[in-house]
Amino acid sequence: MHHLLKQAEKYTKTDNAYLIKSLSFIWSYQTFTVLSGLILYYIFANYVPAFTYGKYKYYITLFELFGITTLTGAKISLAPSIARGLDGTLPMLFKKRIRFGIVGSFVCLLGAVIAGLGNNLELLIALSIIATCAPWIHASGLTTSYMSGTKNFSMYAKTNASIESITFLSILATVFIWPTPIMLLTTYLASSSINIIVYFHLLRKLRNNQIDPEAYSLGKYYSVLDGLNIFANRVDSLITYMLLGPANLAIYSFAIIPVEQIRGYLSHIQSVSVAKISVGNYTTLRKSLTARMPILMFGIFLIILFYILTASLIYKYLFPTYQASTIYSQIYSTTLLFIIPTLVYQTLLQSHGKKQISAKLNLVSNTLQICTTLFGAWFYGLMGIIVARCCTSIIIFGITALHIHASKYNQQ
Repeated sequence: MHHLLKQAEKYTKTDNAYLIKSLSFIWSYQTFTVLSGLILYYIFANYVPAFTYGKYKYYITLFELFGITTLTGAKISLAPSIARGLDGTLPMLFKKRIRFGIVGSFVCLLGAVIAGLGNNLELLIALSIIATCAPWIHASGLTTSYMSGTKNFSMYAKTNASIESITFLSILATVFIWPTPIMLLTTYLASSSINIIVYFHLLRKLRNNQIDPEAYSLGKYYSVLDGLNIFANRVDSLITYMLLGPANLAIYSFAIIPVEQIRGYLSHIQSVSVAKISVGNYTTLRKSLTARMPILMFGIFLIILFYILTASLIYKYLFPTYQASTIYSQIYSTTLLFIIPTLVYQTLLQSHGKKQISAKLNLVSNTLQICTTLFGAWFYGLMGIIVARCCTSIIIFGITALHIHASKYNQQ
């Protein structure tokens, strides 16, 4: 088998043995995640009212937006540092993320006070819970970057599968015992907090205390870019909730759920590639990625085609309450053809410190996504948002690919 993989490298132009071994762990975990997720979404679709689910998704969106204040770029700068053997970077960046998150907590509490003055008791409680838990949960997310940097994909898969199991069972119990938006949010955050235990476990296993002197500055730089990226990727849920209401947010959420599950599978290609890309020569890697990109995109195309043909059956039997989401989901699935290759290209740029290029691409792509989403939602509702996401993904991929291929950047 190993011999066959080596023989195939002249066609795939990559280290097949490393790729298959790494992805086998991660895709096993992702398979578990998808199956448990489908069961959970089935329960949500059939046992939780759309209005309740829509409000719950809105609160989760607020929690994710809180992450903007927690030095999110540290996740990007950590993996290359760990790949170079500088393990002391992990606790340093964890402390930095906590400090930034505390500032975010005060902002969140201010929002809670405003909600209270407006007699919105539920929002007040939700924001208070987020302000208390979010800094620690977001900071502990560095564990994923650490495990990717050490190429310990077995531990990566087992750890995340364990957390997913606890989250799955906890939310499942909450749905049948006390299915309110606040209780669902509290359960989700409590389960996510388990990652903090994982962080302290990893601290005892650090190979050394060496710190990458550039990791923090790169983390701050990428936080500005990633913050805009987080907002751009969550603005659709915010706009849907504010303009179209909780029920329509539920329809939109179920439209993108299957596609996001597929994206979860495919995005692990980026996680696996970080350790390899971080230590190679930029020009050589650029040429290698360019050569293998058509193969990657053709594989993704086949996956999209299969999903489009089977989507109506998925919604008919799994999410009968949300069959209106089918057409939106089929259209949205086309974004995978461009999002995954864009992520791989961005990993190359970020891992090799191409700050100026990354900044320009990030600013243009996220600004475009925010503007097109606003325009689409305002004039065309849910369909406008879906089409806007599709068009934006194509444009962003085109711009990124052009920059990667431009010869003047090869010398940077």
